Amino acid sequence: MKINLAPFLVFLPLGLLALGGETAQAATIQVNPGSLMVTVGGTGGFSFSFSNDNSGYAVFSQTLLSQQFGGYGVYTDFIGIQNDLVIVAPGATITQAFNPATKIGAGSYTFLSAATPGTTVGGTLSLYYDVFSVDPNAANFDSITDYVSSQQVSQAVTMVAVATPEPGALGMAAASLLLIAVARRGS
Repeated sequence: MKINLAPFLVFLPLGLLALGGETAQAATIQVNPGSLMVTVGGTGGFSFSFSNDNSGYAVFSQTLLSQQFGGYGVYTDFIGIQNDLVIVAPGATITQAFNPATKIGAGSYTFLSAATPGTTVGGTLSLYYDVFSVDPNAANFDSITDYVSSQQVSQAVTMVAVATPEPGALGMAAASLLLIAVARRGS
């Protein structure tokens, strides 16, 4: 006697999901700026705001930038190199402004000097984090039994190479504006 298992295979994944307990909810990220203007050979960076809509504590692990067109620049992850854990409580939001000196923010992007002004690189910036049911700072925290899931949030970003202003050009522009202002006063 043959048994047709096809109807059971349709409902099996749904049953397993129901047995799986709590499912993690999505968090959100807002990366600023979404379009980053960086001088050729220079470095710029991304600030971010992360809202934890999970019922557990989010602990950041790293950021990654997947570039659509590689070879024009280098991304440096700031989250993964921080010595202190970044922990976001359930329902809380954290904002980090980009600061290259203290390595705060999502990360930095450096256009190589071989890039030409106008070069545009698109990509996706992803923040990876783990969710725990107990605050990792709590005395009773156990990283194995309190682990819920690993997740990521992403946002599309664009990096645009801009020309490095000539040092003399800025001085000449300022002098020109000063002469125009003086000429207008005299007339």
